[in-house]
Amino acid sequence: MKYLQDSWEQEHERIGGIYNYWGALLAVLFSPLAFLTESARPKDNETWWLLSRLVPVVLIALLIVLYKRKRLSHELLVQLTGLLLYTSRAYRVHAQDLTQYTISASIMFFTSAVIPVLRPARYAFNAVFALLVHLGMHVFYYKQSVAEHALIAGWVLTGIVVSHGIGIARYYYFKHQYIQRRLLNELLRELLHKQDQLERVSAVLQKQNEKLKQSIIRVKEGTVALERQKQALLEQQETLKVMLQKATQVQEGLLGMSREHLMRLFPESFVFFKGTSGISGDFYLCTRSFGADWLCVGDCTGHGVSGVLLSCASVMALADLVHRHKELTPERLLELYEERLDFYLHKEAVNLKTGADVGILKISPSGAASYAGRGIPLILIRQGNVYELSTSRAGVLANRLLAAPEPEQDKKVDVFLERGDSVYLLTDGFKDQLKESKRPQRYGRRRLFRLLEKAHGVPMARQHRLFEEEIQLWRAGKAFTDDITVVGFKVV
Repeated sequence: MKYLQDSWEQEHERIGGIYNYWGALLAVLFSPLAFLTESARPKDNETWWLLSRLVPVVLIALLIVLYKRKRLSHELLVQLTGLLLYTSRAYRVHAQDLTQYTISASIMFFTSAVIPVLRPARYAFNAVFALLVHLGMHVFYYKQSVAEHALIAGWVLTGIVVSHGIGIARYYYFKHQYIQRRLLNELLRELLHKQDQLERVSAVLQKQNEKLKQSIIRVKEGTVALERQKQALLEQQETLKVMLQKATQVQEGLLGMSREHLMRLFPESFVFFKGTSGISGDFYLCTRSFGADWLCVGDCTGHGVSGVLLSCASVMALADLVHRHKELTPERLLELYEERLDFYLHKEAVNLKTGADVGILKISPSGAASYAGRGIPLILIRQGNVYELSTSRAGVLANRLLAAPEPEQDKKVDVFLERGDSVYLLTDGFKDQLKESKRPQRYGRRRLFRLLEKAHGVPMARQHRLFEEEIQLWRAGKAFTDDITVVGFKVV
């Protein structure tokens, strides 16, 4: 952490100034001990001996003066002190005198390596310098062989490693202790701050605790009421579930006769009928009246209860109309159906936004057929070619407002059904199914036509499975977004 490193640098300046100053000062004070041990010994050159011992001491004293006058940093003070001591102590009157060497080296390493507080890199530099100066003096000045100065070299190396190792260890010890103290102080300060905050929060919590006790009493009273409401909602949900099941049974019973008649009329046929909530706003009707067969498919506004009510009313209205009127065309049936639906809704269909898309196919015993539809096309597949026979895009009642007006509202399409023809009537629920993704995607008309081309030529029972597998794959197990009705048959 940078702030700790910066803080340690300031601390190093403080303690370094103390230890390094005293290291240099002790070097000046203890140097005469080395002079005394050598003063009585014979010297080759008395002047050279005096200069080598006296000049470094004088220079160290001068360095101390410069340091006190703030002309020199404490690290440079002890660095130069060490270099001067290492240089001056390398020369001795008697090279093999271990006693004299021990005193001299002890002063040198103690004052320049053990006492000071230096960075490890400076210790490493001083150690290398001391080793080179001492060994160089023995090899080049005293002209000793390797064997002769091996003992001295060992003492030198041992002294350097021990003394400088102690110095490096002291540096890291001081640094580690300082950082630990700093972290502990910060932690303590933070804890005290947290304690103060906790005391404040505690006072606030005590006040809130009183309010909470009052709230708990009110919550307990409200819980009883909520349990009662929950029980009531569960009972209503169960009642609604039973009602939906009964509505599904009613719708299935109403449509079941149409499915049976379709199977008798066209053994190769199927009905794929899916509601978003079990019940559906779609419907289909297949019945015979006055010698002609009628097939109607519709999509009423809405889903669920509102949709199933309108779809059941539509089935009953269409069944009543085709059995009441003998001479009836699909387009006329559409007009009568819209009038009947408008009568059921008491002229409020537009205000209620209620309507339907309806497709009606009339098949005579000769095979001649006529089709009229509002919003639902008839799809015919003949010899592998797909034909879409549409009359009006506008539905009945409110759905009529969803498309532009057309000059011929209820035109019809006449077609003669041939052996091998496949006919499909389907609501828009299949192609409008949405696939859940980042951007919801409709199944679409193009995919639907490809599915019809794929299904053509296989038995109708298998086609029913194809439609179901395809929409399940598209929905990936999710709920349906619209009611689906597909009625298909093959002329055999």
